[in-house]
Amino acid sequence: MTRFLMNCTEKKTVDRDSFKDHPQSIGELKSDRTDDCKDWTPRDVLIHVLRGIDKGEINTSVLLVAWTESTEGRHSKGHFRVSSSDALVTMGLLQTTMFKMQE
Repeated sequence: MTRFLMNCTEKKTVDRDSFKDHPQSIGELKSDRTDDCKDWTPRDVLIHVLRGIDKGEINTSVLLVAWTESTEGRHSKGHFRVSSSDALVTMGLLQTTMFKMQE
């Protein structure tokens, strides 16, 4: 009981800008087994990448994020954000991604 009380009163500093200790979601764990993109949520994908960057497992110089938003009716609107200093490298990454998605 004393140990429990001591642990509850310990002050820990938490880096709220870091995702390195963020737990894996059920969808992320499932997708590791199935290798199926349908198991991911958009949020799971973003947290997975942020966790890898914050842990130092992903050392990227280019990041491309694309998403769609549903609009009225059956329409959707596409968006993207890119972090890159070389447009050709970014286009190569996009082409490689498109090829791998078709495998």
